[in-house]
Amino acid sequence: MSREITLYAPKRTFNVDLAVDATGIGENKRVKLGSSAIGNDVTVCGSGELGVGTTDSDCFPPVNGDTTGDRQILVVLDALTKIMVASAAVTRGANVGPAASGKVVSQTIDTSAPGTVVPTIGIALEAATADLDEIEVMMTGGYVPV
Repeated sequence: MSREITLYAPKRTFNVDLAVDATGIGENKRVKLGSSAIGNDVTVCGSGELGVGTTDSDCFPPVNGDTTGDRQILVVLDALTKIMVASAAVTRGANVGPAASGKVVSQTIDTSAPGTVVPTIGIALEAATADLDEIEVMMTGGYVPV
């Protein structure tokens, strides 16, 4: 069995902030979008956290143990992506769902209302600051049970 097949899932290069992940991130690890100041970063995904993909390469700090700055890592995303128009500000890493006029908006998943579902389209891979901003969304589709 070949381990190179990714079922046409896109690959993206992200940053790893060594101040957050001091030992780097190994290959074949689940990652989520990070929020460090370096931008476009990922970090190791914990249990119950919303991941975006699996690492396709290693990212380790230099041999001298320097844990400052950042390194790049290749990630195989969980799904295809699309460019979509936001109807309001959207945080990077937020679940997005349908809004008026075919746009997308951040979805709030209210866990205090069990038994309901929230329609989702995907995960915002970048932030939108205002109405009509175009953002890349990793398509997950479906409904999120609460």
